Amino acid sequence: MSGRQWCNVSVLSTEDNGSTRPVAIHVVRPIDLRKRLELLMRDFVVSATSVTPESATAMIAATRAPAKDTQLSVRELEILRLVAQGKSSKDIADQLSISRTTVNNHIQHILQKLNVHNRLEAIRRAEHAGLI
Repeated sequence: MSGRQWCNVSVLSTEDNGSTRPVAIHVVRPIDLRKRLELLMRDFVVSATSVTPESATAMIAATRAPAKDTQLSVRELEILRLVAQGKSSKDIADQLSISRTTVNNHIQHILQKLNVHNRLEAIRRAEHAGLI
């Protein structure tokens, strides 16, 4: 592909035991279509009206279903809490006496219900919504 591409950048920082400087890890991933459309809509509203960028962003955000209204099952909440504790799928499977495939199926359902793409986004969204 050539030309500009939309992307999300997450920066994770950590300390390296052998160094006095923190380590930064940059995760770059393509932005999803929904987010691109939201940004395009915001830019159109700002350019075509007297609405400020902040107000346009707030209006678009208000149309999203809040995570706190997401209906996660008791088991999904239990698994999400364990994921938030840093547990791997194998660790969760061992702790709950279920298969790793079942854990991963639950995690996929959680991601879909919270409308996110990865575990970190699910944790952040659930924290902000007070689910965990």
